[in-house]
Amino acid sequence: MSDLQLEPTGATPAPRASGSAAWKVLAALLAIACAVLAFLLLRPAEEAEAEESPTATAESTGALACDVLGEVVAVPDDEMASDEAYVMQLRLSAAGVLGLMAEEQDASFENFAEHLQGPGQAQARSFSMDSPEFHEALDLARSTCSNRFPAEE
Repeated sequence: MSDLQLEPTGATPAPRASGSAAWKVLAALLAIACAVLAFLLLRPAEEAEAEESPTATAESTGALACDVLGEVVAVPDDEMASDEAYVMQLRLSAAGVLGLMAEEQDASFENFAEHLQGPGQAQARSFSMDSPEFHEALDLARSTCSNRFPAEE
């Protein structure tokens, strides 16, 4: 064995404090802080998504439909195979679908979709954006939009 012997120094170890209650309080406070932080971080994201969506309400959906319809320009028959004509057809379709969505979101938009889908249907029937039927339907759709969403001055 070893010749090393420990001699008492007279120092006594510090008594152990019963800190289990302090740790429980600290853990509870940490849990509450995490819950509050999670609520604050996640809640605004959900609200912001709802507020920022262009189709969150029937009004915003209808206004978007009318904005898209406002970008439609009749393409002459001899240019119907062009990319521009295809883009106009897509705008007509988008305006019609958005009009239908607005009508589904709020019953007060009755006939809104029918009027906004009219130009696209007229173009599909006649394969023309030069026909009187197309221009009549486009005028009705634009009139519906201007009545529902008067221009702000």
